[in-house]
Amino acid sequence: MQDNLYFCIMLDCKHHIKMKPFVRRLLGAAVSVAVLYSCASVGRLEGGPIDEEPPRFVTGSPLPGALHNKKSKISIEFDEFIKLEKANEKVVISPPQVQQPEIKANGKRVVVNLQDTLKANTTYTIDFADAIQDNNEGNPMQGFTYTFSTGAELDSMAIAGTLLDASNLEPVKGVLVGLHANLADSAFTTLPFDRVGRTDSRGQFSIRGVSPGKYRIYALMDADQNFKFSQPTEVIAFNDSVIIPSMERRMRQDTLWRDSLTVDTIVERQYTHFLPDDVLLRSFKEKTFSQRLMKTERLTPEKFSFYFTAPADSLPLMKGLNFDEKDAFVIEQTTGRNDTIHYWIKDSLLYQQDTLRMSLSYLYTDTLNQLVPRTDTLRIVSKVSWQKLQEKKLEAENLIREAKKAITDTLKVQEKEILFTSGGTESNNTALIGTALANRRAGKHLITTGVEHPSIYNTMSFLEEMGFEVTYLPVDHLGHISLEDLEKAIREDTILVSVMYVNNEVGAVEPIEAISQCIKKKNPKTLFHVDAIQAYGKYKIRPKKQVSAIVCQLYKRTEK
Repeated sequence: MQDNLYFCIMLDCKHHIKMKPFVRRLLGAAVSVAVLYSCASVGRLEGGPIDEEPPRFVTGSPLPGALHNKKSKISIEFDEFIKLEKANEKVVISPPQVQQPEIKANGKRVVVNLQDTLKANTTYTIDFADAIQDNNEGNPMQGFTYTFSTGAELDSMAIAGTLLDASNLEPVKGVLVGLHANLADSAFTTLPFDRVGRTDSRGQFSIRGVSPGKYRIYALMDADQNFKFSQPTEVIAFNDSVIIPSMERRMRQDTLWRDSLTVDTIVERQYTHFLPDDVLLRSFKEKTFSQRLMKTERLTPEKFSFYFTAPADSLPLMKGLNFDEKDAFVIEQTTGRNDTIHYWIKDSLLYQQDTLRMSLSYLYTDTLNQLVPRTDTLRIVSKVSWQKLQEKKLEAENLIREAKKAITDTLKVQEKEILFTSGGTESNNTALIGTALANRRAGKHLITTGVEHPSIYNTMSFLEEMGFEVTYLPVDHLGHISLEDLEKAIREDTILVSVMYVNNEVGAVEPIEAISQCIKKKNPKTLFHVDAIQAYGKYKIRPKKQVSAIVCQLYKRTEK
């Protein structure tokens, strides 16, 4: 019978404290592991007052305001477990980063790994907006900014303002606002911003860590993420005036309270106010139906893409400058037209190159609205380097391998008997549907209980629609099935029995060993699927040993 037993487990380090550290690390990163077939998510205890306080900053490395910093990895610690909400959208790093930084939440820490080389004598600011939230209730930490300098000085000036849509004067959210120390108009189209910020839901922005000087200010819906106006289809805004940041001392009133209801006194406190704080920008988008190269993209080393504003009659002509383009790609046109073109790199040596330089010839609409040939020299950089991708793959493979070894030791099974899935629903779907379809010539009768998790119950309903017959066993007041009912329900054409080990709602523990023996006694060909997610870590699970540990009749006598 041991070959006919399927255990389904999702690991949780809270319930298996004897696991090796690397397994806990894997689980702490929110990787769910299933043994054979994993099941529904583990429930958690509820109770206590609702947490209404956001996380509080504790310390960081480098320290906030640190000088002469050479570390590209920034670790920030808070007073409680935290999570990140849309970090790639909300977090703004200044000066802007060409390569996408790694921003992760790990327990009570946020770790920011800058991929670009740090610039000398430069102030770096990491504006998290409201991306940092506590893990339990999702209370956001508003306006948190982390600053350090690679030089001997820390630039502390700030520029603030509002971005409105020129057509309706409504605030515009999520638009990049940047400063240029180069006052030439062409700088906006040829150079990335020196400092950046991003508008919030009210269209307001703040650019921090600004050094004294003169600047031009622009807003840009940066579609190709190169921090400059390179595509005519991008939403833009600008201010005719030169921006000169300054500061002044101001006084504000502060209320001191004797207790939560009684005001003690009102005092005046001095503070530093940064100017200008009222820059007004109006965004617009050029209306064009011309043929232009809108953006290039290389999210992974194996693929890069061209996006044009309109379809063309033919594909662009490419000439590699640091590679041989002949028979190097598989071309994918997702729209069936020549406006969106993906190039899949066939040569493994080629996609190991982080930077591809090429000349691209295509039809371009000139100022007279005529299609003319145009050739651009492009430099396409992979967002994730090949080396770093391989390191991550190797790390993941090692973690999976070590986790599998730990699981085999826990369950006393062979590594080849362990399969990994993405989660509980996939696991139970695979176990039930796969077994039913593979064995339908032997029979179409299935058995489960009336108190299973929806990932089992709904799948059984689906199989019923496919022509299978399902028997749902009732439970008693303690949540246990009757072994007599199970024996009566098993038939010659019964191909599968599915029973949850520990019920996720009421905690009822089913006699898995006894159930296994009853199945074996009545029909040895019947497969047995066990949803053991709530049992793992609480009970010693030995799938092969438990099969023959207890006989059905013995359990019946104990029950009576």
